[in-house]
Amino acid sequence: MFMHKRILILFMMVALIVIPVLSGCSNNANDTNNTANTNTNTGANVESKTNSNASTGDAANADNSPVTPPGEFPITKEKVTLKVMIPSQPGVTWETNAFTKWYEEKTNVHLEFDEVAADGAAEALNLRLASGDIPDMIIGFAVSPAQQQIYGDQGVFLDLKPFIEKYGHYIKDLYEYDPTAEATITTPNKKIYSMPNTSDCFHCQFAQKMWIYKPWLDELNLPIPTTTDEFYTTLKAFKEHYPGSVPLVTMPNSWNTDIDAFLMNSFIFNDYMVNKRMWLNNGKVDVSFNKPEFREGLEYLNKLYSEGLLAPESFTNDAASLTAMVMKEKHIVGASAGGYAGLFADLASDKWYNFVAVPPLKGPNGVQIAAWNPFITTTGGLLINANTKYPEVAYRWADGLYQEEVFERQKYGQPETYYTFNVGDLKGINGDQAVWKELKP
Repeated sequence: MFMHKRILILFMMVALIVIPVLSGCSNNANDTNNTANTNTNTGANVESKTNSNASTGDAANADNSPVTPPGEFPITKEKVTLKVMIPSQPGVTWETNAFTKWYEEKTNVHLEFDEVAADGAAEALNLRLASGDIPDMIIGFAVSPAQQQIYGDQGVFLDLKPFIEKYGHYIKDLYEYDPTAEATITTPNKKIYSMPNTSDCFHCQFAQKMWIYKPWLDELNLPIPTTTDEFYTTLKAFKEHYPGSVPLVTMPNSWNTDIDAFLMNSFIFNDYMVNKRMWLNNGKVDVSFNKPEFREGLEYLNKLYSEGLLAPESFTNDAASLTAMVMKEKHIVGASAGGYAGLFADLASDKWYNFVAVPPLKGPNGVQIAAWNPFITTTGGLLINANTKYPEVAYRWADGLYQEEVFERQKYGQPETYYTFNVGDLKGINGDQAVWKELKP
């Protein structure tokens, strides 16, 4: 069973996300990699005919397979080198990263990194796709489903479906754990061009949150609000007792930071996370913003704005300007919205600890909703060149990322140094028995 159904916090399978975590989790994370490699593959241009049948799945049916049986490590007896295109990460040296070195030893696959600047990574990928100059694998670019199908149909990306059928092992555990995974990564033409990214993140499933500054509540002897009226009264108290304060401020276009993402659910179902205020109503697509209840919610927001409780910067802020407001030496912000407090407060400081989550507020008509995002799998994180010389090896390398030991090391680093499964009776954030605990941050 995938992770034995024990995942309690955020797991990201995209190497772009998980490997940088490990680069700071090992004393030898940036040691020089002295492993000799005499079987270097320079990467395949999409114009190459080295493996012209790979995209049709013929490679997955070859009798003289260069890989070991599904699920076994190492995945190849002879050392193979694959080229990988990946965005840069501050402070990370991909070649000597601790996880990179460990996984190379485990798989017998060496990676050569074709690194592009993180700023403008999408543009860089588009240029490379247009020129046909792509390496064996593309990791960490969040390639859209539309782009996958366009270039997949042109024979640029490898159709992974036959490889999953023949060589897939750990990905099938994910399919069992998340029944939506296969459908999520399958294109309308029934092809699979991307390995899935999975994140069974308990708190992310309810990410339309509001955060309030607890020290001010304590100083004013106020409880955490439970209704829209109480929230309004609390913001008024902040404004009256703390001159120059900003009772409520947020920003647009970030992770559930838009002002209506949380508050509108006290008036009408407002799924901002996944479907952008749309849902299925008796089998038909419906929207929230053409309903009288949505208008009531807008009137409530207008009331906050008109009385100076909702800052006008909430509609123009970016992350830097919002964080600057929250992190002022003399504290001025009473509440803000977003998936987690680190969106508006510096996690390197202690201030973000002082913001606590507001429970779903009951509105004037008794509406009290917490939007839920049940989807733990996305697509676009890892794609393979259809003309790579080693399609089976590339696929098996990707499939191995879902193996439990590999999965844990990607995210947390070396076991018994940075995390442990010896947790005693410790409880997880969902109230159930904890699976692991952190030893070092």
